[in-house]
Amino acid sequence: MLTSTSRRTAIRNVAITAFAASFLVATPLAANAATTAYPSDTTAPDLVPLLSGYDQYWTSDGVNDLHGKVLNAKTLSLNDKLAVWINNSATSSQKFRALQDSEYQTADGTAYDQSVTIAGALGSKLSAIYVAGRNSGALP
Repeated sequence: MLTSTSRRTAIRNVAITAFAASFLVATPLAANAATTAYPSDTTAPDLVPLLSGYDQYWTSDGVNDLHGKVLNAKTLSLNDKLAVWINNSATSSQKFRALQDSEYQTADGTAYDQSVTIAGALGSKLSAIYVAGRNSGALP
């Protein structure tokens, strides 16, 4: 049986990875969609600190092919089980939202607007205000 500390650690790692991935997904659009120069458009986020603790569980072999050495198999196994559970337990609405969030660049330009789909990370109240501002044109 997993301890509550192990569960919290695994959930934290999934959350950190998801948070970092949101930056990776949103960054290309910010540079392409902006008509006004903002400091955030030209300064890429520093992702290394966001992932700094992950090297306790896995280390890369230095090649960009996702191969490496597992350092903490128990935590990574729990992480995998949690990811599978999240995917298998998702509602139809959550699955559709995940597809929207993952489709950020298409050859024919039909991708969803990431600045709107990622707004869910702002929370229920601020997200609604942000989306209304984007849809009305009040926000760039």
